[in-house]
Amino acid sequence: LKEVNGALVERGLRAVALKGASVIQDLYSAAGMRPLSDIDLWIRREDYPVVYSMLKELGFANAWPGMDMVLTRTNWAIDLHFTPLNQIDGAFELNAEEAWATAIPLFVCFPGICRLSPELDLVVALIHATKHSFSRLIWLVDILLMLDRLPREKVVEVVSRCRAGRCL
Repeated sequence: LKEVNGALVERGLRAVALKGASVIQDLYSAAGMRPLSDIDLWIRREDYPVVYSMLKELGFANAWPGMDMVLTRTNWAIDLHFTPLNQIDGAFELNAEEAWATAIPLFVCFPGICRLSPELDLVVALIHATKHSFSRLIWLVDILLMLDRLPREKVVEVVSRCRAGRCL
């Protein structure tokens, strides 16, 4: 991620890490405790041509022919997103501008890669896990750890505002 962060900063761009990559530092005592199958990055749609070219310059290649949103290099993949919720955006109320405005650096030394506020991270995790029928145990662990760290009143307020209560 250090290399991708540097390339984003060099171009004056930012990305928001979603799901697993966004919670490792806060929820787990060591990065190796949280398995990842890919790194999900939310980018602004207008930044896509530059980000895509940048990843190609860094040695990433399309994971599948005609699939320009998932790029791989060696043993890891980057999955690009134009929204944090993909195809199910309309079912929920997640304010994209608020999410970008409240995003915080993933790591202090990584200003180009941010993460959502802890509350919005929880909402995205809940919706994502629900969408996939909670098929991965690690998603439940992430959600439990997030709930354990957030004030209940704040969880209820944000989950309700985003219309994600049925996922909780």
